Amino acid sequence: MTRTVTILTNIRLKNMPVSLGIMPGGTEPWTEETEQLMLKWRDEALASGDAHDKAGKSCKSRHIFWGLPAALIPVLFAPIAAAIDHSAVWWFKYAEAGTLLLTGTCSVMINFFSYSAKSEKHFSYGTRYADLVTDIEAELAKPAEYRQAVGAFSMRAQMTLDALNRSAPDL
Repeated sequence: MTRTVTILTNIRLKNMPVSLGIMPGGTEPWTEETEQLMLKWRDEALASGDAHDKAGKSCKSRHIFWGLPAALIPVLFAPIAAAIDHSAVWWFKYAEAGTLLLTGTCSVMINFFSYSAKSEKHFSYGTRYADLVTDIEAELAKPAEYRQAVGAFSMRAQMTLDALNRSAPDL
């Protein structure tokens, strides 16, 4: 049943005088202006997606920068502290205090700024922007007579772009 409907629709589309701008069902035709608007939105989504991917990578590297010392310093320093005679090495108590201070600072930086969560959120929004770019490019790649109705598609694309822009994390 669906196949017959599709074939009849395609036959109707081929018989429509597209050069006059008449679209089936009385919908608005795709024009050069609407295609340019779609390309503008695609470029905006592409730029925003790239910016979020870059921010995600930055947050990930900050998480590694602060996280590795917070994890490795205690692991490396604990056996040394156990092996050294504290009475023989007068400066060792200062070294212990310094490593404790450094480890605490690194842990505070990780927990306060939540670089891991920020990284994940930026990567998620980068992917959502990329999905919108793909939707627009896929629609524009089709011949005009086989595209979705321009009003419905442009409204969905604009609503998606606006929602992403409103809810995306700060860059």
